[in-house]
Amino acid sequence: MASPSAPHPLSWKLTEQIVADWNWTKLKQQFDACRWNEDNAKKLVTHIRRYAGIVSPHSSESARGKKQKFLESLRDLLHSSAHKILAQELTSLIAEIKMIETGYSRILDALEDMKRENHADESILCELMQETVRGGEKMLLAMNAKNAEVGEFRATTRYTALDGQTVEVDRANSINMIIATMTAKMFGIANGWFGPDGLLTLPKTYRQRTGCPNHVRKIGALGLAWHNLEHTEKRLRFLGGRLKFYGSINLPENAPSDFRTAIEYLPANDEIELYDKIANLRLKEKANQNLLEMLTQVRHNFGGCNKTTKLAPAEFLSNEEMHGYFHLTESLAFDISEDPKKYGGLRLIEWLRGYATLQQFVHDKFKRNRPRSVLIELPQEDYIRLLVSVGLCEKSAKAFIAAMCFTKHSDDFFDNPLIRVEGGNLLLFGQALRNANLPAVLLSMLNKRQIQIRRKGTAFETEVRKLLENQDGIELGSYKGKQKASDGSQEEFELDVVAIWEGKIFLFECKNESLSDGSPSAIAYFESGMRSNVTQTLRLVRGITSYPDILNTAFNGRFTECELRAMPIIPCVIYNKSYARIGAVDGVFVFDFSSLGRFFEDRHINLNVVVRRGKKTVGVPIPVYDFWQDETPTAAALIAQLERPIQVKVQREQMKWLVKVLPITDGNYIYTPEHEYHEPSDEQWAVAFGADPLDFASRLMAVKRQLNAYKSGNRAARRSKNSVK
Repeated sequence: MASPSAPHPLSWKLTEQIVADWNWTKLKQQFDACRWNEDNAKKLVTHIRRYAGIVSPHSSESARGKKQKFLESLRDLLHSSAHKILAQELTSLIAEIKMIETGYSRILDALEDMKRENHADESILCELMQETVRGGEKMLLAMNAKNAEVGEFRATTRYTALDGQTVEVDRANSINMIIATMTAKMFGIANGWFGPDGLLTLPKTYRQRTGCPNHVRKIGALGLAWHNLEHTEKRLRFLGGRLKFYGSINLPENAPSDFRTAIEYLPANDEIELYDKIANLRLKEKANQNLLEMLTQVRHNFGGCNKTTKLAPAEFLSNEEMHGYFHLTESLAFDISEDPKKYGGLRLIEWLRGYATLQQFVHDKFKRNRPRSVLIELPQEDYIRLLVSVGLCEKSAKAFIAAMCFTKHSDDFFDNPLIRVEGGNLLLFGQALRNANLPAVLLSMLNKRQIQIRRKGTAFETEVRKLLENQDGIELGSYKGKQKASDGSQEEFELDVVAIWEGKIFLFECKNESLSDGSPSAIAYFESGMRSNVTQTLRLVRGITSYPDILNTAFNGRFTECELRAMPIIPCVIYNKSYARIGAVDGVFVFDFSSLGRFFEDRHINLNVVVRRGKKTVGVPIPVYDFWQDETPTAAALIAQLERPIQVKVQREQMKWLVKVLPITDGNYIYTPEHEYHEPSDEQWAVAFGADPLDFASRLMAVKRQLNAYKSGNRAARRSKNSVK
C-alpha cells in the first residue's frame, strides 16, 4: 500500500462518472492513485452515499446486482485496508438501500395492480393537478373568511377550521403539490416518460377525463407514499443515521392493526434538522411580515405582463415581484439589481423576473371554479416571447425555460412548474406559482441546484459595522495582512469585524449564505459550511492570540499589548440569514444579524396581542422580555444572547419531536421522527419568553378594561349627541 503522505485529492467528478456505471476496476485505479489514507477513504464513502443513483427504484435485477457487487468489493477492500469502521458503515448502507428499494418496488407493484382499472396514467396525473387547485381554493376562501370575521389581515397563513383544527395553509398546499409531484415521478418511472436527458414528457392524451375520483385519490396516496420514502432516503444518505427493519418477529410499539412490515429512520443528530427548521421558519415569518407591511403601506401601479419592459427596480411587474426584490436585497445584504454575476446561467434579477412573469401569467389566465385554467399548454416559443417582452434577452429567456422544465431529479413543481408534452409543447402547472413566495421559491431552486450565493465582498460586513458604529462605547477595528511564523513562513489573516466593548474583544466572522428550505442535501451542505466557518473563526482566534501585532494594527495602537492580552475573546460566526444556535460550537457562537440588530434596537420584546376595538381588531404591545436588564445595552447582555438567542429559544420550545407512522402500501409503513412546530397561544408565547403568567394576565386584563372604557365612552358620547339632536 502506498504511503499515506501527500495524497492526491479525490475527484468527485471522476468518481461520479465511474459509479454511474459501477465500474470497480476504474474506481480502484483512481483510488490507488489518490493513496488509501483515512481522509480519502471517508470522502469516497461520503461521495458514494450521496450519489443520486445509489438508490434505483426501477432498475433491472442485473443492474442492481452490478451495483451490489461494486459496493461489496469496496467494503471488502476498506476492511482489508484497516478502514474497518468505514467498512461497517458501508455494510449497513448496502442493507438499508435494499430496504428502501423494496419500498419503491411495493409502490410500483401497487401502481401496476391499479392499472387494471384501465385509466390512463397521464389522465390521472392531470386530474390530481386539478385537485390541488380545488383544495387550494377551498383553503384560501376559508382563511379569508376567518380573517374577515376577526377584521384583520394577518401575516400568518394559519386559520382555525370549523372543527376546531388548526390548518396551516402553506403546509397543506405543499402536501397537495407533493402528491402531484411524486405521482408525476412515479408514473414517469413506471411508463418511461423520462427521456435520456432526464426530462419528463407527458403523452398528448393527458387531458382525457377518468371519471373516477376514488381511483385518483388512491393514486395520490401512492404518490404521497413515494415522497415520504424518498425524503427518508435522502435524510439517510445526506444526514446520516440508520434504518431499522420491523417484521412479524419484532413488531414495533403500537403497530397498526394491518401491520406487515416497517422501516424506521433513526437520525444520527436530530439537532442539525432542528436548527435548520427554526432558521427557515424565522425567515418565512419575516418574509410574511415584510409582505404584510408592504401591502398595507405601499401603493404602486404595476405594469403586469403587457406593459413591463424594464427589470426591477426600474419597473415592477407585480406586487409579488416588488416584495421579492426588497426581501432578497435585504436578506442577501446587497442590491440584487446591481449584481452582474450569473447563478446557474441567469442574474438573480432575471430569475426573479422569470418567476414573476409565469406567476402573473397564471393570475391572468385563472378562472374561478375552472381548475383546468391553471394547466396552460403552449409552444415553447410562446413562453420565450413572453419573457423577452418583459425584459429578458432571448438567451436568458431560453435558459430560464430550460431550467423550469420538470426532470427526474426535480424535488417539486414549485421549482420546476413546466412539463414537456409529446410533440414539443410545454404545460405550465400554474397552481405551483399562484400563491408562491417568490424569493423563497427562487432561493430553494438555487439551493437544490447546489448554487450558493456567497458574496464575500464587503456588503454584509459593512452592514454589521454600521450597526456597531452607532452604539455607544464600542470601538471598531479592521485588519488584513500577513504575519511571520516562527518557522519563517507567512500566514495571512483577515478580520471581518472586530470590536472592543467593555473590556471584551468581539470577533465577528460575517457569512452571507442561503438557507436550506428543508432539503436534506442542502441541510447537510449548510451544516458542513457552518463547521468550516467555525474552524476558520478559531484560526483567527489563534492568530490574534499568537500575533499581538494584529490587534495593535487593527485599533491603531489605542490599547497596550498588556491590555489586549487581558481581554477575553468572544468569537462569533454571524449569518445574514436567520440561522443561530443555542450554545457555542467548539467554542464559537453562531448568531444572526437580525437578532443582533434587534438586541440594540429595543430593550424589550413586545407581544402584539390582538383584541377587539369596536368592529376592528388592534394589536396591543405587551412587554414579555427584557434584553438588557438595565437602561442601556451591555456587553454581558450581548454575550448572554450569543450564548442563548431568545428568538431561537422560544421557537425551539414550540417544536415537538414526533414519530410519524406513514403508510407505504397496505400493511407496510415508514416510522419517521420529525420536529413539528406548534403555534402557541398568546399566554404560551409570554411564558416561553420568560414572562410571569400572572403578570401577563393582569396586563392583558388592563388592556381589555381600557378598551371597554373606550367603547363605553364612545357609547356615552353618541347618546349625548343624540339627546342634543
